[in-house]
Amino acid sequence: MRSDPLRLDPARTLALARLDLGDVLRSRWLVFCLALYGVPAALALLVGLRESTVLGFTGLGRVLMSMSHALVLLLPLLALSATAQVVNRAQDDGALELLFSHPVTRGEYFVGVTAVRLGVLLVPFVGLMILVTLVGRFALGSDVAWGFLGRSLLVCGALIWAFTGCGLAVSTSVRNQA
Repeated sequence: MRSDPLRLDPARTLALARLDLGDVLRSRWLVFCLALYGVPAALALLVGLRESTVLGFTGLGRVLMSMSHALVLLLPLLALSATAQVVNRAQDDGALELLFSHPVTRGEYFVGVTAVRLGVLLVPFVGLMILVTLVGRFALGSDVAWGFLGRSLLVCGALIWAFTGCGLAVSTSVRNQA
């Protein structure tokens, strides 16, 4: 009886995801993502405060729009740099040979790696957008543009998802890291 190669075992996929998450946490990608997302957020908040007439707040929608414009440029580059060398690095380290000597399929490996890389890029982004919204609402007394926040989260999340996939495609098709 032969198993279906497209069927993924959730336990093995989760184990591979935990293994890759440990690698990502050791390399401090999560801290780098938070810092990179935090700089445009802080700049947008400071510019929003500075442009007000009487130290009021010009509007949270404007701050979110400025931050989203900066992130639309940064997110694809960050997603590509986070994923473009994953398979090559694992192959050079010998981790792929070790993993595939166990009963692990390529699909389970890619789903685990993709989920971790997508989560590491997406969770800090969503957290920061919500934090900026809460700071604008409670600390600065601005109205929340919920529609714009939702669209920003969807568009930037789709960018992260698409370029994570592109980065993994590059990682599998390029044989040499150089």
